[in-house]
Amino acid sequence: LIGRLEFVSARYGAQGIDRVLKALPGDVQKILRGQIDPHGEYPPETLSALTQAIRNELAGGSDDILREMTRFRAKFDVQPGGALAHYFKAGDPDFIMHRMDLCLRHNWGEGVIVRTFDLEAGHIRQEVDMGRKQPRERCTYNHVGWMEGVIEAAGGVPHIRKTQCMHDGAPFCEYDIRWDLAPTVAVPVGVKQAVRR
Repeated sequence: LIGRLEFVSARYGAQGIDRVLKALPGDVQKILRGQIDPHGEYPPETLSALTQAIRNELAGGSDDILREMTRFRAKFDVQPGGALAHYFKAGDPDFIMHRMDLCLRHNWGEGVIVRTFDLEAGHIRQEVDMGRKQPRERCTYNHVGWMEGVIEAAGGVPHIRKTQCMHDGAPFCEYDIRWDLAPTVAVPVGVKQAVRR
């Protein structure tokens, strides 16, 4: 809930938040306009209603906003103190991508099987078998957006395609995952850099 509201606030401002909240039933509005306990438990219908309102009010019903929201939120999971920080190394997207089985078990629960195949430096193929427990939006939009977000947080530029889906009859969901390291800004010879003291 907090992550979705932070996303709306960052991308669409106070007007976006107001638009989304006004589209929700009164009981859900009351919860979301109050103080949300980051460790509290809320009815799953609350998250579903909020997600649907964001999709309808800010994205014209498009599911692509699910990918954008999770991409935005991913960096909070891997920053120091985040739930998945120990699976993350700044400057090294490969590190977390080879620990995706642990990340997904944390996010989706036990029973997720991930197989990673190295194709070349900065390019892997992953098979994810979630035992058909996850809805299509989670494996198609949320997971892809989350991977994009953690690759960016590690200093990479992500290029991810979902190539197979269990919801279409495949034995697993398959992802072609590639990243380039983001270019660093070179300082021209003879130019002095400011030193922070």
